[in-house]
Amino acid sequence: MSPGDPFPVAGLEFYKDHTLGRNAQLQGGGRGHRLSQRGEGGGFGLEGQSPSDLHPLSQDLEGEWTNRGLFAGAGEEEVALRTRRGEGPVAGEDPKARIRERIWQRFGFHGLIPPFEGVGKAAERLRYLPEYRSSRRVMVPPDQAQLQVRINALMDGKELIAASPGLREGFFLIRRDLVRPRDWARALRGSNIARYGRPLPVKEIGKVDLLVTGAVAVGLNSGRIGKGKGYFDLEYMILREVGAVEEDTVIAAVVDDSQVLEEVPVAEGDVSVDIIVTPTRTLRLEHLPRPKGIRWERVPMRLIRRMKPLWELYRLRASG
Repeated sequence: MSPGDPFPVAGLEFYKDHTLGRNAQLQGGGRGHRLSQRGEGGGFGLEGQSPSDLHPLSQDLEGEWTNRGLFAGAGEEEVALRTRRGEGPVAGEDPKARIRERIWQRFGFHGLIPPFEGVGKAAERLRYLPEYRSSRRVMVPPDQAQLQVRINALMDGKELIAASPGLREGFFLIRRDLVRPRDWARALRGSNIARYGRPLPVKEIGKVDLLVTGAVAVGLNSGRIGKGKGYFDLEYMILREVGAVEEDTVIAAVVDDSQVLEEVPVAEGDVSVDIIVTPTRTLRLEHLPRPKGIRWERVPMRLIRRMKPLWELYRLRASG
């Protein structure tokens, strides 16, 4: 199935974006939910829903750990400690935090992977990548900013792998044959993935061909800055631990042009990106080495017990 020829779905109405020959609006989904274009750039969202509604984090996990806290280098312990206490990181002391604040102020969203006008065009550009066309199983995070990417993956007949928000309930598989067409709009919301997807124990995840992620900022040096929680990095490490991804598995970041910087800090444990896709361009970057798995000595037991995939892996390791 080629881009521009979406899978026909009964009960859903498609409107062409004549710039790209693409869906500019997807209407339906039951109970009045509608995925609609916002602004000329093609941003999508669920009408009547705020960004926080679309990606709620478990309150007891909020602020408990960050990538810096789990995988911090020798000079970062104090920042990591303040982060775990809910006191930081302090933007003036952490270059990543300074970048986050600058981007969040620009978009008017804080604590999120920011949705942006033009996300529909960026998602369409992603569909033309050879790596996307040849992929069978694609992992996309539950953020609102990647909603159109998830819609495209389902329409293009791909198996969609997604983690529940905060990784609390683990990974889920969503396919066209598992979700009724009238439920697509609802099922692809991050908060509903666990309800409509099929649970995937870590041993059954299988090979993932392509990882797609959003970001707060990305650099031409292949670095990526997320919300500061480290969830995407941890998801990658779990997948790497079970052999679902390898060192050369392609990771594509879908972002706005204004989120692309010349360089962003890259720390130990950070997962780099290979391709940046924006509404106007596709950038291929130098591949940087990635974590080969989970550094268990840096993962608190309370976190292992609260995140289902970590607990499954921990028990597998304990059983030999």
